[in-house]
Amino acid sequence: MYASNFGVDESKMMERLWGENFFDPATKKWTTKNTGSATCKRAFVQFCYEPIKQIINTCMNDQKDKLWPMLQKLGVTMKSDKKELMGKALMKSVMQTWLPASSALLEMMIFHLPSPSTAQRYRVENLYKGPLDDQYANAIRNCDPEGPLMLYVSILLIVKTGRILSHNPCRRTVSVWTQTPSTQSITTSAPSVMRRAAVTSEEKSTCPGESIRLIRYSFPLRSPL
Repeated sequence: MYASNFGVDESKMMERLWGENFFDPATKKWTTKNTGSATCKRAFVQFCYEPIKQIINTCMNDQKDKLWPMLQKLGVTMKSDKKELMGKALMKSVMQTWLPASSALLEMMIFHLPSPSTAQRYRVENLYKGPLDDQYANAIRNCDPEGPLMLYVSILLIVKTGRILSHNPCRRTVSVWTQTPSTQSITTSAPSVMRRAAVTSEEKSTCPGESIRLIRYSFPLRSPL
């Protein structure tokens, strides 16, 4: 939208929205420094931050007479049932339609994250704990479609503790995440909450890799008075 209004290429307009770029609508001039004029603002603030803030405030204040023309200019069409929403519910629906997080995240991944063929070359040492010169490491490093089948399992453990108003004793569970490679090690990697030695079993020693050990400790807590 901005690129067509200014008559410039979209990629060039995107570059102007970041960094030290200012635009003064009074003079219709771009500068790399703030001129001190009240109408001269940083491009990101003027074209990104302020429009989003204005839309949110308009929704939260239920100013629908102003909201619909604004959305029409942005090319945003709301379903009839969504137009009946009020306040925060209306704001969330408008933002999900106008700037869906799924599309933004997917685009960021496409443009900014390296491809697997590039990333695996420096990630192999974090993904595989065996010899970095064997057939498995080379297959990971080269993203070899003909390489041996390998699985990497990652588990995130979230621990929440608290007190519940109840006549029955509540219990607090502490979960410990431990990595067990082919040699004995000590780890305090998140989300661990305790330091513990991890000793590899005899069976595991014959198959170098990683596994997860989950240990649970329960402690009775007194109910608050």
